[in-house]
Amino acid sequence: MSRARDPLQAGTMQRAVDELLAVSRQRWVLGIGAVATATTAFAAASVASGGWWLPGLVVVIASAIVSAARPDDHTGLVVVGLVIWQWLARVDDVGTPWLPVAACCMLVFHALLALTAVVPTSGSIPGATIARWTERTAVVAASTVAMWIVVVVLERRDLPGNGALTGLALLIVAATATAIRARSVRSPLR
Repeated sequence: MSRARDPLQAGTMQRAVDELLAVSRQRWVLGIGAVATATTAFAAASVASGGWWLPGLVVVIASAIVSAARPDDHTGLVVVGLVIWQWLARVDDVGTPWLPVAACCMLVFHALLALTAVVPTSGSIPGATIARWTERTAVVAASTVAMWIVVVVLERRDLPGNGALTGLALLIVAATATAIRARSVRSPLR
């Protein structure tokens, strides 16, 4: 007696194979980059803490692979959550050089997922768009490293607080947020 194949299952498997073969080379590179940056961020947190959490590493890698395959899903939140949890639960030193490594890797992971989420798996992203995303991500990464350096330098100094300086900083942040909001809304508020 021969078994007949389930046509629904055969069609589903064929569709999955067809989708896998249709993935563009650029999408593969971006996906591998997302998995590598997520893994590096978790590894940086592990090195900074002095111990490895192997089940967490396995979950981060598996979640990063799923996130790279389906970047418009919310699986990337698992990766970010586990890296942050690993860091907060086990690392106490804000002066460790592993902090900007982990932060910049999480930034690149997020940027890669956001970039690939808006393009079909078989499509490719124009070079100008990738250049723009790379420039913006580099600016944020450089700002992150610069802020970490400021924190490390100021942490080692014993300076009294200054209410006027804090007020000025809050005023600058509020003015910047207002300016960004005004520029993002095309029509004036009435």
